[in-house]
Amino acid sequence: MSYVFRYVAYPRRGFRQNSLISLLVLLSLLGYLYYTASVRLKEIERQQRIMAMGATDDDEYDHESGRIVEWKAKYDRDEYVYQKFNRSCYMPNMPPYLLKTPVKESVLKQRGCERRLPSAIIAGVRKCGTTPLMNFLLLHPSIVGPGPEPHYFDAQYDKGIDWYRNQMPYSAPHQITIEKTPTYFIHPHDVPPKIRMDVSLNTKIILILCDPVHRLVSDYLEWTMKQPKFSLGMRHKFIAETFEKSVIEGDRFGTVNMFNEIVDLGVYVKHMIRWFEYFPPGQIMIIDGETFKLNPVQELQRLEDFLGIRPFFQTEHFYYDSTKNFFCMAFPEKRCLGSSKGRTHPDISERILKTLCEYYRPYDITLSKMTDMTFSWLGKC
Repeated sequence: MSYVFRYVAYPRRGFRQNSLISLLVLLSLLGYLYYTASVRLKEIERQQRIMAMGATDDDEYDHESGRIVEWKAKYDRDEYVYQKFNRSCYMPNMPPYLLKTPVKESVLKQRGCERRLPSAIIAGVRKCGTTPLMNFLLLHPSIVGPGPEPHYFDAQYDKGIDWYRNQMPYSAPHQITIEKTPTYFIHPHDVPPKIRMDVSLNTKIILILCDPVHRLVSDYLEWTMKQPKFSLGMRHKFIAETFEKSVIEGDRFGTVNMFNEIVDLGVYVKHMIRWFEYFPPGQIMIIDGETFKLNPVQELQRLEDFLGIRPFFQTEHFYYDSTKNFFCMAFPEKRCLGSSKGRTHPDISERILKTLCEYYRPYDITLSKMTDMTFSWLGKC
């Protein structure tokens, strides 16, 4: 019995050595697997940090500081074209916001290019600067967007989500897609829930608001130039032969025609309630149109942070056109908006302007409290 006990308790030396060697090999293998997994995890985290800053794999990265080095694409035209198009889905083109010719199909697949639903939507407001805002954003190497406004949720919804997706340009995995249809802000009423349901719960909404009286005059002027053409989205407008007859009730002098859609559009707070019902404040960015007009870089940099893309925009990218009275692109080449932008407004009596200003004032005060923003046009009357 003692012999058996000694055998069980004290196995032979060769058996102990083999077991020890096997254990050491196993521990070494586990250590190697742990090391490689740690290295891989750190590399994934590093790539995620880089991508969170809007960078691509080809960007230079300072491992010591954990920061991306100065982006040459900000000031070097050749580097900009390289960053904008080398890993994107389109052939180089100027202006860069007009994406015309996709690369060949094999390259599209290699670069992971797909037509993706938008990550962000500029949903309004009409005549507050949505066109320059969109064009300026499309200068960013990480942003793509369709040329014409899709008008999917307000006029083409019956064509289905696949039609909508096909209106979007190809985008690479490191790029985001943005579309602009300003009439979404007001029409139809169920646009916000449809965006959440059909696009994504995480879709970001961009709204640029401006002085509602100035917006109204500008809107009237454009409609008079379009008539009798039909325009998508505005279904209950009334355009008379004069501005005053269009916005003031004829039988009750001094009463604003609140049922005219071009007037109602300026009651921003009424429409904002619907958007806040379906999207949290963190997913809605509101821009003061006057601030954007005077300092576009400041607002574009805020948008970069809001969209989670790498900082690109700087003051040198724009110049002020004193004739048009707004900023134009200076980089990568000089370009300004067409003659339809910056039109001269018609002469309107101060009495009418004051009536309109007083009509909008209580709504603007409520809007300011709702959004915790002090808008540039508050206090003008």
